[in-house]
Amino acid sequence: MGFQRDDTCGIVPNFASSEVASYGCGHQGPSQYQLSMHGEITRLIGRGIKESRPDFCPECMINFIKAENPRRCENCGRLILQGMPVSQNRNGELSCNRFDCGCGGSLAGVWDYRTGRVTPFPELARLQR
Repeated sequence: MGFQRDDTCGIVPNFASSEVASYGCGHQGPSQYQLSMHGEITRLIGRGIKESRPDFCPECMINFIKAENPRRCENCGRLILQGMPVSQNRNGELSCNRFDCGCGGSLAGVWDYRTGRVTPFPELARLQR
């Protein structure tokens, strides 16, 4: 199952656990699940998975991701989320730099949805001091 660009967001049915869990958002949902966000399948999310954060049911997780105002890679169409390394061309278009994207750009910095701009790496280093 490869990446196919679309505009839907939801649970991937074959990867949702039948076991129900209560989440920090106050809702219940499958104890483990994967989401399809505009055609891109997320890693497994849920209870007992170290990298899984924050503690949201599937619907709240979708709303959380949408609130981050994800951008689309101008080259491959995949999502660019908060903090992801990106390339930026002269027109200001962003590329995701994933291994199979083929954008061929050099890294410009990381995407910051709060400011709506790319934070350059030298500036990022100054902020972390």
